[in-house]
Amino acid sequence: MATILLELAFPMASGQGISDSFAAGRTGLALDALAHYRSTGIEKWLDTAVELAGRIGQEAHDTRRTGFLHGRTGPALLNLHLHRVTGDDSFLSRATGELRRDLKGLDTLKRIRPGLDGTGGIATVARAAVACALRN
Repeated sequence: MATILLELAFPMASGQGISDSFAAGRTGLALDALAHYRSTGIEKWLDTAVELAGRIGQEAHDTRRTGFLHGRTGPALLNLHLHRVTGDDSFLSRATGELRRDLKGLDTLKRIRPGLDGTGGIATVARAAVACALRN
């Protein structure tokens, strides 16, 4: 069933106007593909996750949104997972770049929120990125 749902979802991810977000875009789909690869071992799903990750950031994104669900922290987490699975350090570099973009987007006077789409999400993924970098 998961395979069927993923195969139906991925053609939509290549269209224009699809966000990079975890909540409703390429990041969420790529993480789904990566999880499916981990459970099935079918390389197609790893390739799909890598392909989607390569498309992230190619279109203009809303710099007013920060955090895990709609900001750049979701793509950062995806790249951390791809680094762990593939051992490719370029994914770790992408992850830290995405986190930097989200941190620059924080407006300390107006938009700091707790939770996944605020500082809680950023802090959680930043902690994982530091741990990953220390293991390298």
